[in-house]
Amino acid sequence: MKIWKNWAGVVQCQPAEILKPASIDELTEMIYSRAKAGHSIRVVGSGHSYNDIVSTKGTLISLDKIQSIEDIDSTTQTATVLAGTKLRSLGKPLWQAGYAMINLGDTHAQSLAGAISTATHGSGIKLGSLSTQVVGLTLITADGKIHECSAEREPELFKAAQVSLGALGVIAKVRLKLLPRYNLREIRRNFTIDSVLAEIDKAIHMHRHYEFWYWPDTERVSGRMRDLTEAAITENAFKRFWENIVIENWGLGLISKLSQFIPALADELSWLSARLDSEGEKVGRSYHVLATPRLVRLVEMEYAVPAAVGPECLREIKKFIDRSEIPMNFPIEYRYVAADDAYLSPYYGRDCALIDLQQNIGLPYEEYFKAGEAIFKKYDGRPHWGKIHYRSSSELRDMYPRWEEFQAIRRSVDPGGIFMNDYLRRVFEN
Repeated sequence: MKIWKNWAGVVQCQPAEILKPASIDELTEMIYSRAKAGHSIRVVGSGHSYNDIVSTKGTLISLDKIQSIEDIDSTTQTATVLAGTKLRSLGKPLWQAGYAMINLGDTHAQSLAGAISTATHGSGIKLGSLSTQVVGLTLITADGKIHECSAEREPELFKAAQVSLGALGVIAKVRLKLLPRYNLREIRRNFTIDSVLAEIDKAIHMHRHYEFWYWPDTERVSGRMRDLTEAAITENAFKRFWENIVIENWGLGLISKLSQFIPALADELSWLSARLDSEGEKVGRSYHVLATPRLVRLVEMEYAVPAAVGPECLREIKKFIDRSEIPMNFPIEYRYVAADDAYLSPYYGRDCALIDLQQNIGLPYEEYFKAGEAIFKKYDGRPHWGKIHYRSSSELRDMYPRWEEFQAIRRSVDPGGIFMNDYLRRVFEN
């Protein structure tokens, strides 16, 4: 039997079988036959989650062969996309058709279905997660039934399936709301953390996208401001390669390897990374500016706290880091996401500040993450479903106003628990 590992290499499992259907008909037959035989089923897109959400000893279904843009409707300004399609495969064909996604996260390796199922997001206080761009879903449940759900058809199932953790069935297609294609101007500036947090409320409303990285054990912050522009594109393929691959990946990768082999140098290497992060300005296609390749392996914990308390929460995390002897050289990423109404969305009913703790593979992370989670709890934080957290249903159920509605829908479409695994039992049942 093959061993499956996630992208970071920190999660692995040994499924009884790994299947790669090449069509939706084949996918439906696989789901129905395995469910009828009582086999558990989990689905994997790109394996970019950092926890055990995919792990199974049963059937693991990969959507790698179910990729493409099926249709672009200019009347409704939507695209129907097969669920296994990688986000990096969407930008160019949508652009050539005159469109672009409303927003993207800072990496584009995830499959579309995996990204929306875990409420993956970008930045922008007026912009929702990727799940909010979804206006329709094709969902295959354990009984082999195909549900075409939206705000108009099976609306409760739709709201549950927008952020489902793969617990309702297998998403086969996604209908996305689009925008006419647009350019973004990106400004990169370095600040002190105190100056950034003093102006944060003003800054997040000045820019379409606002985010920054705080470098641990320094006072330095690398800021990114992005806005719509009619200006001509200034970046090119060479500049993107230099910035995204050479500087942000090869450079950071080398520093990360040094900190892994010589942990005592982590603080000094964090200072070096902060100093090497360059300032500048560029104009590019939206999908080039928003998302870039991430080649350096790491682990992450991210929490969504109410937007108003984000700065205070980050300050407390900084105080812990300043006292801690844990070696770390990856920055803390800080972003904002608008409120939505998907039942299990971490952003349900409130605008959120997103604080993302990152640690280099090979360096200790549990003490860091558990201390961070204790602070996030104080600020009413909700965990990112695709990243490391230690919460169980006894805590989670009180965080989500529509928790019971989601669970009732889950039990109705999957009464046999075919799509459950140990991770989902922890977050839903224990």
